[in-house]
Amino acid sequence: MIQQLSVSELSALLDEQPEQLANWQVIDVREPWEL
Repeated sequence: MIQQLSVSELSALLDEQPEQLANWQVIDVREPWEL
């Protein structure tokens, strides 16, 4: 499953559940037109 998150959502998840994100394969979520 591929989830697309905003920068703020991703930051919140990193703060709250870093051990969960450690299992994810993150594919360059930075999208300048969304910042």
